[in-house]
Amino acid sequence: KIEDTVGSAQVLHQLGNLALIQGHFPEAEGLYQQSLAQRISVGDKIGTAQTMHQIGILNHQQGKMEKAKDYYLRSLEVFNQLGAIREIADSRFQLGMLFEDTRELKKAQNHYEKSGEIYKLLNRSSEAANCYRTLALIHINLNENDLAKARLKTSIELERVAENQLGLRISLVNLALLNEELKDFSAAKHLIENAIK
Repeated sequence: KIEDTVGSAQVLHQLGNLALIQGHFPEAEGLYQQSLAQRISVGDKIGTAQTMHQIGILNHQQGKMEKAKDYYLRSLEVFNQLGAIREIADSRFQLGMLFEDTRELKKAQNHYEKSGEIYKLLNRSSEAANCYRTLALIHINLNENDLAKARLKTSIELERVAENQLGLRISLVNLALLNEELKDFSAAKHLIENAIK
């Protein structure tokens, strides 16, 4: 039965997630590949893309960047076809991380920007704030300090909307450190005081 196969594939996928979290990479790979084969066999497109995404994460964590990129892009293509907006944002965020790790900062920037825009549309303020915080660090690496400040200010606003105190403090401290680097000690002090309130 199709329902049994879909259920079995979901169980294998979740077991793969558990193995991945525990760092049992070969076991996770085997479980994901079994889940993927079952999902493909019954035409479960969203499940297929979700498992491909996880295989991308698995390879990314092992430093297999080309293989990770291939799985991320394949899953993103399916998510785009299905209009799975949240999954598109998640995939773009993972691609941003991958390109950041391979020092392809402009590509990383592009994916983080798109991910952040989607998260904002979905009212997922903390996820959007994380994208903008990460973009700020890329701008700093590219000596684009004014853009970095703007991104951090956006992340602060979003964390306030989300009422995420930890994320808010991280953004305030990051902006304080940037101001300190730019010799604006008064602004840095003010931000740190806000972060420890």
